[in-house]
Amino acid sequence: MFDFINNYITVNPERWMYDKMNEKHADVVDEIYKTINILR
Repeated sequence: MFDFINNYITVNPERWMYDKMNEKHADVVDEIYKTINILR
């Protein structure tokens, strides 16, 4: 359980850009999809 909590605390800030609570998440996700489509 400690490892799970530790991992959550460590990784959570990195996930903020993808969180729906973050107003700017759509912009980041849209950019990721655009990049993926360019690479296809």
